[in-house]
Amino acid sequence: MRQFDNYIEIVPLMGVDKILVDENSHNVQLVLKQGVEFEKFFTDSDVVLDNKEKTKNGNIYFQQGIDVAIQLTEKQKIKYNGRKVVVKLFCGDEEKIWGTRQFPVNCNVVGKLNNSVVNLSCDTIYDIL
Repeated sequence: MRQFDNYIEIVPLMGVDKILVDENSHNVQLVLKQGVEFEKFFTDSDVVLDNKEKTKNGNIYFQQGIDVAIQLTEKQKIKYNGRKVVVKLFCGDEEKIWGTRQFPVNCNVVGKLNNSVVNLSCDTIYDIL
């Protein structure tokens, strides 16, 4: 597990023009389509990424997930629920891009009265830690 700051930024995968992954460092760089921007959300607490190493057919992959409580409008719930997204995570001055075209982050929203629980999950070969 790794703890990040108490906010995240999300963009739908369809708003991404290019995703460049350095195969050695696994650093990710994004180029968004014109007019598309990340949307920033503050969470009720620090963001904790659960990162479990798994093996399938002799190959190692990582099962990653975050559950965060954030305030979403109805329009935002519709925009993100059930969608593939790319997420920015922050730890001080460090910024991590989570999600690629091949391994996008799945976003599921469970509505609550004052805020929503957003479940973000990804099975990937890239260890974000």
